[in-house]
Amino acid sequence: MDRLENEKALEKTRAIRAMFGAIAPTYDTLNRLLSFGVDVGWRKKMVARLPSGRPLKILDLACGTGDVGIEVVRSRPGAQVFGGDITLPMIKAGLPKIEKHGMENSIRFQGLSAEELPYRDGLFDGITIAFGIRNVVQRDLALKE
Repeated sequence: MDRLENEKALEKTRAIRAMFGAIAPTYDTLNRLLSFGVDVGWRKKMVARLPSGRPLKILDLACGTGDVGIEVVRSRPGAQVFGGDITLPMIKAGLPKIEKHGMENSIRFQGLSAEELPYRDGLFDGITIAFGIRNVVQRDLALKE
């Protein structure tokens, strides 16, 4: 990627971070309304495809307010979810939900980009990303990660 492409990617990432930061307090409500609640079923279908029969360690990218992580822990007892998102206000908005469900010991959030993961290969049993893939600027790089 040349310098101009890199600058464009950084600017797009900043714009995405700002947009989701601004809507973080109302994101869950907007998501339910705009999808007519179908987003809940989509998440359940995704989580149902994860391996079963043992506790899992899952990395949830573009985790937003933690809905995927909550569904993983709800449906897979003993699972550990590491949620990562570039938008810290989204993570902050998700913390009360995690506490409300009593999942503080099962779900951890971290500010990170899907394009540059700080984890070694093979650490997780599965990686999820729901709607956030559409906002990953360098998808090819993220998929290689």
